Amino acid sequence: SNVPDEMAALGVTPDSSDHNDQISDYGYDIGGPLFRDRAWFYHSYSVQDVRLVRRAGQLIDRTVLKNPNVKLNWQATKADMINFLYFDGIKVKDGRSPGITGILFDAPTATFHQDGAYADNQFHGLWKVGDDRVMGGSMFLSAKYAYYNTGFVLDPMGGLDQQAGRSFLLAQSFGSVNQSLNVRPQHTANVDLSKFLNAFGGTHDLAFGGGFRTVEATTGTLWPGNGILALENSATDLRAQVFRQGFGGDRTYYLDFYVGDSFSKDRLTVDVGVRYDRQWGKALPSQTLANPAFPELVPGIDFAGYDAPFTWNNVSPRAGLTLALDEARRTIARASFSRYAGQLNTGAIGFTNPSAVAGSATYRWTDLNGDHFAQAEEVDTTRFLSSAGGFNPANPTAVTSANVIDPDLEAPVTTSVVAGIDREVMPNFAVQVNYSYTNTTNILGVSTPRVGVGLDDYLAGPTLTGTLPDGQPYSVATFIPDPAKVAAGGNGLLVDSWDGFSTGYHGIEVGLNKRLSDRWMGRVSFAYNNARQFYEPQALRNGTGNPTPTLVVPLKDGGQFAPQSAGSGAGTIYVNAKWQFNANGLYQAPYGIELSANVFGRQGYPYPLFRSQSLGADTGVQVLVTPEIDTFRHPNLWNTDIRVAREFRARALRLRLIGDVFNLFNANTALVRNNNILSPSFDALAQNLSPRILRFGMVVGF
Repeated sequence: SNVPDEMAALGVTPDSSDHNDQISDYGYDIGGPLFRDRAWFYHSYSVQDVRLVRRAGQLIDRTVLKNPNVKLNWQATKADMINFLYFDGIKVKDGRSPGITGILFDAPTATFHQDGAYADNQFHGLWKVGDDRVMGGSMFLSAKYAYYNTGFVLDPMGGLDQQAGRSFLLAQSFGSVNQSLNVRPQHTANVDLSKFLNAFGGTHDLAFGGGFRTVEATTGTLWPGNGILALENSATDLRAQVFRQGFGGDRTYYLDFYVGDSFSKDRLTVDVGVRYDRQWGKALPSQTLANPAFPELVPGIDFAGYDAPFTWNNVSPRAGLTLALDEARRTIARASFSRYAGQLNTGAIGFTNPSAVAGSATYRWTDLNGDHFAQAEEVDTTRFLSSAGGFNPANPTAVTSANVIDPDLEAPVTTSVVAGIDREVMPNFAVQVNYSYTNTTNILGVSTPRVGVGLDDYLAGPTLTGTLPDGQPYSVATFIPDPAKVAAGGNGLLVDSWDGFSTGYHGIEVGLNKRLSDRWMGRVSFAYNNARQFYEPQALRNGTGNPTPTLVVPLKDGGQFAPQSAGSGAGTIYVNAKWQFNANGLYQAPYGIELSANVFGRQGYPYPLFRSQSLGADTGVQVLVTPEIDTFRHPNLWNTDIRVAREFRARALRLRLIGDVFNLFNANTALVRNNNILSPSFDALAQNLSPRILRFGMVVGF
């Protein structure tokens, strides 16, 4: 138990606080020859069962992971080794949070039951077959084909009969939540060749080959009850989002070729290569259902599909150099450069697929009975506010989405430079220093501006003022999109390459490494990270193109880059730590006892503050009110884990006993707080570091 004082004062007990209830991990593996010198097998199976108590003791967040694995190798000829692999990652989870920014306290019925979902009822998981062939004395070929049948479904724990509601004022959800179906089958074929030769006074390791892959993503979204999500953005801003079913698929294609050479001579190794990628895709035909309460206002559609209006063709170079600075090779210098294209995702292909997302229309709503749900008679359909998911209120049965894909859409491009030096200062002890730089442009999907609405088409909105927790005043200008321009664009959004926006990263890491000798080993590392985001004037727009700063797009040129991460716990985490420390070591004590420990520390993640504001067609905007995304941070996090282990042997039997203690000092560092500055529960602690855990383990081998 490590309940913080501020929660204990509210009546929170160890039983009702967020904590680990059970963690178990067990499995087996077995392998060996099937036929001597001809065929071999390996099989393993493991199960993890993790149960967390959440939501004031009302909810058990349970995750069960099952991992079957089978490998077969067959020496078919003197030159051919045939290999087969089957693996499945089966995940079943109860109480998964939807992870909605601004909702810290999920109703247990408004969480998910997660299970597998597949393209068919056979061949679940990863199935791969390949041939490794020796061709002469200096060439090696590897050819393989894989089918990966994967996917998942999120079913609401409250079922599909209840209604759904969310109060951003109270930071909590009510009733049930939507069903989400995600099926992701993939086919992959690769041919890779290696050629070894001597030339120009050194050795060459030539590598070349190519591959082809297809990924299909079928997505289904169905809202419970009457298909209406009730939204309480503030005490005076109540909205009803009326959904139709989303059910559609998109397919992407990937073709690549590459060639490279690793040249070694004396103390120098030079590695160069180039890769060509072609990426394209299509939206697949489908049909969707209408909203149950308002089937004429938000009807279903019959969609014929389309080919994406763009194809990406990218050439990616890379070069690396490794040099031993002395004859004894105790000092090694390394440097590398690479420039590569990002992978096309099915979301970009299907951005104008009106069936793959749940289209919706939003209206004013009055909660007449105070139940936080929007009954049909409480929805004022004469007061239309906005649309989403490609739904066009002017033509509700349109199979052409109001959204638009820029036909000149370009692939995200990342440039990376890494340099470092390793020095063995004494036997078994080395010092490492590494520097990293990355820059990424053409980032997709974070900002999708409104069709036909430029930065000059925004009107002045209300100026939000108030006082921050440190006593400093804030004043944030907001903007409202021109309603006429929004209507002219059919309430659609545009996916483009976000010209003028980029992210950059500078990092330096220093490490001390002691290899196992004299009965002990250890490693200490310290890293400084500076991840930032940059906006040129034309890029100063948030997720819908609005120049108002938000939690997701803070619009601070040169400010810290803090991607959001919403796990199964309460609230959103903004991932950004400028420094990180890690130290671990192992000591072989007398009587075969092993003692080990790990100490981890990092800077506290950002704690940005916001207030919800509706700005015309942009509803429920989470406006950033702090000067920077990291003006405030949670406390620095420190955690210490220790282990004691010993192995016993009796003939062919090996028995290893393990004892672990996690969070040795029982720290209760705050991880998530309610960051809605206007909420009655503002700054309420929603998640802290889990209390100390004692774990026992046993491994039996023979």
